[in-house]
Amino acid sequence: MKKGIAPLFIVLAIFLIGGVGLLSTKVLKKTDVQNQKQSENGISGAESVNIFKDQTDLCVSINKDTVGSLLGKTIIKTESLTDSTLQSCQYYLDETHAMVLNHDYSGIASKIKGHEFLGRKITSNDNIQMRNYVVIQENGLINEIYLVFSDTEFISVNRPNGQLIFDEEIINFAIKLADFFQNGEPDVVKETNNTVPLPQEEAVIINFFS
Repeated sequence: MKKGIAPLFIVLAIFLIGGVGLLSTKVLKKTDVQNQKQSENGISGAESVNIFKDQTDLCVSINKDTVGSLLGKTIIKTESLTDSTLQSCQYYLDETHAMVLNHDYSGIASKIKGHEFLGRKITSNDNIQMRNYVVIQENGLINEIYLVFSDTEFISVNRPNGQLIFDEEIINFAIKLADFFQNGEPDVVKETNNTVPLPQEEAVIINFFS
């Protein structure tokens, strides 16, 4: 009887070791698939560290000049708010109306479910070159856009009160912001109007017409 027990223990041990190995392989494969999907849909949270180098103030990481350049509007001031899972910055277009960006470390799935519970439509925009969700209000206007680094890190773009920014402008801003996250530099368009000629250029012009 005892001779039969020993081989039985050996068989059980082999089975358990094999089962653990199989489970580990499945977990690794699942993680690899998730990482591949995340890479295909957008940049990773690790790559976002360079942009969000100041972990205490989003208004420093993405300053008002950058937002103003991407949006094509003047930002007169900013206000920041930070807690354990959220960095928020309000970018004021005037004294009372602000567009809000949130750098959020909570779950994106719960945010989307919350909007769906409120009866809002969830879609995405193919022109935004990273994983994204566009939330449409009951009145057909954009409520919020999520630019997703991972399931637990994302940026949300909240429209300001009033009609200071149209939906097309919000979409264009999100497209440029996603590009900024990947390339690190905003596409600044330098103004060329009202250029004052240099003294030597002015002299040439005067001589030409004299």
